[in-house]
Amino acid sequence: MSSGWYPQRCRMVIHSGNDDRYKDNTLFIAIDPSVRWREGRHYRAIKALCRYLIDDGIRLWIEVANRRWVILPDKDVEVADDEYAVIFPLGDGVNHEVFTFKDKASRPKQTGSSPKRRLLKRATDLR
Repeated sequence: MSSGWYPQRCRMVIHSGNDDRYKDNTLFIAIDPSVRWREGRHYRAIKALCRYLIDDGIRLWIEVANRRWVILPDKDVEVADDEYAVIFPLGDGVNHEVFTFKDKASRPKQTGSSPKRRLLKRATDLR
């Protein structure tokens, strides 16, 4: 990484995290709240890093103060602090779906067999 990523310069710190829900295969970027992280070259670099990591099954999260986003190639999804996130590729190599759960009781109910419902069933079966 270039010197532009030095924490005192960009006000971002890349770390492996301390969230027990996502111990393995997760990379976090903690960002100072004063930084407009969705603008400029750092955001483009974050998205490029995400595309590289997601192919290897590694999740990329952004943390800004009390807010968190899971970063995907096609979107950024905010996830509440008390939620779990499950990420699934949709088959085209670019788009992904994120399902969030607070606990087993709050899982959405599946009915029928649409592709989205089958995907949701796979997500809930993993927990």
